Amino acid sequence: MLGVPHERLGEEVATVIVLNDGASLTKDELVGFLGERLASFKIPTVIDIRTTALPRNPAGKFLKRELRGELEPQQG
Repeated sequence: MLGVPHERLGEEVATVIVLNDGASLTKDELVGFLGERLASFKIPTVIDIRTTALPRNPAGKFLKRELRGELEPQQG
């Protein structure tokens, strides 16, 4: 999970999920699953489901700045 810019709120919660080979998941399935387990305000508003690996630095840490750049155009 990471924060991405939001016009009114300043920042909103985003999540990026990397699926294993052969796995499938839709945003609606994920929101439904989380909705049964979390309060609605805790469910990420920006969801990116992908099959490619997340960008990492040589030490193996996720490059959140790069991920934010990829997610910003998805905002509505």
